[in-house]
Amino acid sequence: MKMEGEIISREHIKPSSPTPLEQRTHKLSLLDQIVPPIYVPLVLYYPNLENTPMDPDFISHTTQILKQSLSSTLTRFYPLAGRIKDKLSIDCNDEGLPFVVTKFNTRLSDFLKNPDAQACRGHIPSPLTWAEPGPGSNVALIQVNFFEWRRSCWFTVLA
Repeated sequence: MKMEGEIISREHIKPSSPTPLEQRTHKLSLLDQIVPPIYVPLVLYYPNLENTPMDPDFISHTTQILKQSLSSTLTRFYPLAGRIKDKLSIDCNDEGLPFVVTKFNTRLSDFLKNPDAQACRGHIPSPLTWAEPGPGSNVALIQVNFFEWRRSCWFTVLA
């Protein structure tokens, strides 16, 4: 089965309240400074316990809740909403992090039973995930993939 996905939305989610001026520059730890700069991917799969078909309202409603929760969370974890300034620090400028929502025409269980490297590329935000983070790069990115029957997959990338 060919997996085709469509991007439903692409936006930046900003913190629900601004970062205080005294926290605008986040200094990286010694460990963060000596580790090579890479993006670390994390994929989380969520089944639908109700076993009901997908509808547009489900995607819209779920996405709205996720965006509101993320905006509130970014207030506490403010470096995630910033940009890499240099090898020593993050500019916590409240620009937000990329948030992409996609929909795929297959079931999550079918994808997990027969994973295909080429098909996986559609589930992973690019080109960010394969580039080396540097000055001006986002610290994090989130992509939410919706599958048939209300299954979803979160793809998170952290620098």
